[in-house]
Amino acid sequence: PETDTLIGAKIDKIDKIDAYSKSEDDALFLLKADKTELIEAYSKKETDA
Repeated sequence: PETDTLIGAKIDKIDKIDAYSKSEDDALFLLKADKTELIEAYSKKETDA
């Protein structure tokens, strides 16, 4: 039973780490998308001018 508890705790920790790194990735992805949109909007202004 004690090993079951340990395994459960380990799985829980892994899940938390996965969830954390996923949210990190999502944040980075959003930042990148934001930057791309800004660059596109800027270069569009340049060509319009």
